[in-house]
Amino acid sequence: MGGGELEARILADSTLDSRDSVDSKDSKYLADSTDSTLKFEKSKSRRDSAISTNSQDLVDSPNAHNFIDSTDSTNAIDSTLNPQDSYIVFLDSDDYLESFALEHIYKIVSKNKVDFVACSSYNCHNESIPNATKSKTTHINLPDIYINRPIKTLSILRDFPTFKPQNMAWLYTHNVEFLRSHNLRFTPKVYHEDDLFGRYAFALSSRIFITNTPLYNYRINRPNSIMNTHSLTRKKHSLNSYFLIINRFLDLADLLKCVNCKSDEICNECDLRKGFLIYSAREFIIYFLKLLQTIGYKNDLEFSKNDIKKLLPYMESRRRFCVYFPRIYGFPKMLKMKFKKINNNHS
Repeated sequence: MGGGELEARILADSTLDSRDSVDSKDSKYLADSTDSTLKFEKSKSRRDSAISTNSQDLVDSPNAHNFIDSTDSTNAIDSTLNPQDSYIVFLDSDDYLESFALEHIYKIVSKNKVDFVACSSYNCHNESIPNATKSKTTHINLPDIYINRPIKTLSILRDFPTFKPQNMAWLYTHNVEFLRSHNLRFTPKVYHEDDLFGRYAFALSSRIFITNTPLYNYRINRPNSIMNTHSLTRKKHSLNSYFLIINRFLDLADLLKCVNCKSDEICNECDLRKGFLIYSAREFIIYFLKLLQTIGYKNDLEFSKNDIKKLLPYMESRRRFCVYFPRIYGFPKMLKMKFKKINNNHS
């Protein structure tokens, strides 16, 4: 694409609500109803950029995605960016980007060769509240020295061993070659696939850039959203997803080795990355057990009690009783919640 235009083509698995995503007089929308495609063209961009969408070989997921391909290597600002470098933005079909997001990301990757760009905050829309304005939510709590500059991932893992980012796929812009070199893909047909994908990408990354400009807009409590469904079927799917993610984190941690690792031990760098993945697995074990105590073991779940026993070494001792008797473990809390609800109704 020539003419100095910046184009973003967003493929979504459902129709996107773009009511606030563009407010520029130079912007226009072309909606394609046949493939639920939204095409945004912003004219008068200062650089040539091409954004394509033919990347189904990269991700096995219906999620939307954008490529940012830098093709102008003549400008001085692009001196550190290889013309073959491409960056991908993952977009959930419920959400949307700010109108300036792609241009903002382009300026960063034009000056900094990084594995991904992360947003330290995002905008949140609670659609259960009529006429509610969007609120800013902090996603990465790190000192200012880590923000708005390229930083080594290992320095974060070394200084903050319990670093716990959220929504890492949606809020991050990944270098495509980095993803391909590590064969990073979304796991299909599971919930929270963004956490598994994003955290593993973070563990493998070397150099990142964290911007404090919120670019992503989350829409929560959206009517008919699957995340608002509390059916037994959805809970069982969530349990199966948690179980898969926990084991995938642990498997990846076991396999993590680089050229500097010896045959019988791993190097300090890989030890930090491994620790991050194990910490992520422990976090999801808590989510898993909280949900397990609400429904207990079912015949059609994709795991058994014996499978969960293998995770005991990664659990706090006070939570292990839940593995053997999940419904009994959760009964006192259930009573407490019911009494609290009754008291609130009478007050």
